[in-house]
Amino acid sequence: MKKTARFILIAFLAVSASNLYAQFGVQFGYVYLPSNGNLTLGSFGEVSGTTRNHGLQAGLTYDFTIRGDLGIQTGLLYTYSSGRTREYFRTIRHVTSATQLTTSSYQFLELPLRVNYWLPLTNELKFFFYGGPSFSYALQGTSTSQFSVWNIPDEYNVYQDFADYLSPFELRAGLGLGAQFRNYRVKFGYDMGILNIYNGEPRNNAQSERFRLRRNQFSFSVGYVF
Repeated sequence: MKKTARFILIAFLAVSASNLYAQFGVQFGYVYLPSNGNLTLGSFGEVSGTTRNHGLQAGLTYDFTIRGDLGIQTGLLYTYSSGRTREYFRTIRHVTSATQLTTSSYQFLELPLRVNYWLPLTNELKFFFYGGPSFSYALQGTSTSQFSVWNIPDEYNVYQDFADYLSPFELRAGLGLGAQFRNYRVKFGYDMGILNIYNGEPRNNAQSERFRLRRNQFSFSVGYVF
């Protein structure tokens, strides 16, 4: 993973240094982050469920041309999301069946690295398509949960209390399309979670396919390029 990241960084700097046309910009938009999977969290037993978080994303963008209408879109984006999920527990300390309602919020830093292709219609209006990976790091995650078998809420910091089970690093790959009129831009995109961010030991056993957690992302944004 480190060698891959180093190669991508070197390639990015080399292309950026040799490019003759670049644009900085700002971006703001809406994100929808559904995640699903099966996992175990210590004595909490086996958990399954789907989380649907909604949020806002904002940050800086950087575009540069490789050749003709072919280019690269990248940037640094901050995401805040929150939502509720209902999770199902198969075993919790001898309790064979229970549900949990969880309210959670997350903060992420995201570094997209997209290849994009422009389709100019006029001198002022052009469409574009893009695709490629996006690297994400969770700055913070907090959750408040309440089990169906007792009414005492449980609060915890996701990436501290479950540091041995969940990774803050994520890799997604996606596609999208958009349009730009003069300096104003709008785009839609979908990214699919590639890495299993669950690090618990059961992932390495014979039932490893059962224990997984991936987060996807739908996004809509508006932006301005300088």
